[in-house]
Amino acid sequence: MRKRIGTFVILTIMIAVFLSVNAYAETSYATVSRKNFICSSFSSDNATLTEDKNGQLMINFSRSAPEVSADVEISESKRAVNAIRLAMTNNSACNTVLFNYHYLDSRGRTKSKVEKISLGSRGTRTDYYVYVDVPDRITHISLKFSGISSGSMIIHCLDFLSIYNNENDVCGTIDDCVYDQDQDKIVISGTMKYDIVTSCRNARLVLYGMSLDSVSFPYGSIPLASLPMSSHFEFSVSDISIDKRLRSYMVAVMGEGGELLYTFAPRVPSTSADMAEDGQFYKGVNTDLGSAAARANASLAIVEVDLDKLVSPNVGEGLLYACNGQYYYFNRQYISMLDGKIQRYYENGMRVALRLYSSKTEGQKELPDVVAVSDQQRLCLYAYTEFLCARYSSSARGVISELIFGEIADRWSSEEMTLEEYTRLYVDSLFIVHEASMIADGGIRIRVPISDFLEVGENLDVRCSPRVFLTSLGKALEERYAGVMNIDVLVEGSLLSGS
Repeated sequence: MRKRIGTFVILTIMIAVFLSVNAYAETSYATVSRKNFICSSFSSDNATLTEDKNGQLMINFSRSAPEVSADVEISESKRAVNAIRLAMTNNSACNTVLFNYHYLDSRGRTKSKVEKISLGSRGTRTDYYVYVDVPDRITHISLKFSGISSGSMIIHCLDFLSIYNNENDVCGTIDDCVYDQDQDKIVISGTMKYDIVTSCRNARLVLYGMSLDSVSFPYGSIPLASLPMSSHFEFSVSDISIDKRLRSYMVAVMGEGGELLYTFAPRVPSTSADMAEDGQFYKGVNTDLGSAAARANASLAIVEVDLDKLVSPNVGEGLLYACNGQYYYFNRQYISMLDGKIQRYYENGMRVALRLYSSKTEGQKELPDVVAVSDQQRLCLYAYTEFLCARYSSSARGVISELIFGEIADRWSSEEMTLEEYTRLYVDSLFIVHEASMIADGGIRIRVPISDFLEVGENLDVRCSPRVFLTSLGKALEERYAGVMNIDVLVEGSLLSGS
């Protein structure tokens, strides 16, 4: 009898657990009819979904569900857009949303991408913007919320939009984006179109700062400044640090509800230093002997600087240099060798150019030489360049007049990167070198080395012709740094080197 009772109790518990699990796993559906939703319905297996009286999506979280997934099926046709806006009010302990969108590639295969969104303060509506490069092929969207114990979330908007949609003069013009060295501030000014001012008279103009590698709107970030709508505007950013110099600035028109209405394309501040615009032809030589260079009547000597050897191999040892709140130790022996070379060339009346490169092997790098990808690499590139330009800016050690950025720029080893992506990274690194060289009062020219046009096809590493690379480079410079810096081209090949 006791044995039967035990079996009955166990079966009762198993049935209760089974019913509880099935009740918890019941799918919840909600249809949202509001116009600014690119969907027909939402669904979730571990949250309750409803449409509130304002046509917005209400998500109620369960205490037993630390993560919630809400799926969206796209129902309306896609416009000429490049981003998705997600407006939410967070009334829960959720701190992160994983935005996952599925799309069809060129071969019709389903793929997906995930963007991580860090949520802002609770109880406040916040707009988040996710850049999407295939809006016309998106088939499915899911949102996964993490860090939840209870509470709710309101989704006010889930819609396509165009970021930087002023390229065709939609809302106005940016007249100036300038770094004023005398007052140590950045000034961004411009003019709004009359119809935008009248139709958006209750909106505000806001200023955002963006990192150089950002290709989308800085969703979740706090504006640096805000102004009432006006036909003319001027923003000022003070207390300039290197972080503020190495970023672009974007002006946006923000509606009363916090929605993004229009955006200007981001601009990088130009500097007040004047650089010569005319090209310069010269006869150059690459030799360790200043006397040999002088006998060859060379006007320019190129000194190779391996940035990997420039830094001390032992942390805490070497020549200490402080830059932007960080400390760097440089290799005394290597610097002594550079001192001797540069001084000899300078004393023989020659202009001296430093070629910045990296000695990493091809197997260790996807990008050539000194192209910076991460924020830390950018800070290091800035510090190394500033150190060299500051050290060789007087007759005591010799004066450099040019910086050659890397080896052959139109050759790179990454097959996963398009030419446009590569040139964007390349010009961003050029900008960092340009900014660091300003410690020499703008007297240093920046040169881009490219292949000899006549050698194309002889080297299997060439992924495009020099002409195609220069076209892409010029486009990237115009889009990101127009009026900010002047760059020269150095053609290198067997016909010029004599080898």
